[in-house]
Amino acid sequence: MNLALSDEQVFLREAARGALSRFKTLEAAREALDGNDSLPDLWPTAMEAGWPGLLIDEAHGGAGLDVFDAMLVLGECGRVLAGVALLGHLPATAILGEAPAGAHLLEKLATGAQVVLQGPRQHLANATGGAAFEMRPDAAALNDDRHPVRIYDVKWKRLDTVAANSGIAREDIYQMASYASGYDCRHISLLYPCDDQVNSGLVETFKISDVNATRVDVFTLDLQALVSGATEEGAREVWP
Repeated sequence: MNLALSDEQVFLREAARGALSRFKTLEAAREALDGNDSLPDLWPTAMEAGWPGLLIDEAHGGAGLDVFDAMLVLGECGRVLAGVALLGHLPATAILGEAPAGAHLLEKLATGAQVVLQGPRQHLANATGGAAFEMRPDAAALNDDRHPVRIYDVKWKRLDTVAANSGIAREDIYQMASYASGYDCRHISLLYPCDDQVNSGLVETFKISDVNATRVDVFTLDLQALVSGATEEGAREVWP
């Protein structure tokens, strides 16, 4: 097996190294570890270099490279402790590339429209001792300014659509209202698994009584059908 890098792979690695060299990432990591500063936002650099589309085919605006090529870029990020949010983004694009229901998302993701898993993390309040009540939604779709335009939270519970409020727990809606306030985000999606009693699709919409007229859409999903592409229209509802 020949593990030598091709000329194109060497160029990709060196280009990544050059792009990251413009930032003092090691120093920033030390400062962040001491609690004195935050890490630099490197996503615009990743977008400029085309890294979000590394694993997306050329037909959808990506580079059409393979996993080993992506690992060369990730290796350079790790070498200098560069906090580029590619570790969740790249596998997600690879999975969506194999799922017919996700094809409509690829062009946006190739240009850098970002889906963050378990974040973005921030605090709901400040207390005398510092920041309090960390928020960490399951996923969020970000715009070019890295601001959440839609927040997703997954609940592994069974819904009872004949019960009050479709069986959705009060504390779950309170949590979504906190996300809406803390992130200044008007669109929240609560995702539940479907079952024999509840079909997949939109179950309920709640309009929160706040200044932003926040909307909480409650969906149930058939995950197996979603991956196979059998519920493409439903996927478009959830992932606009």
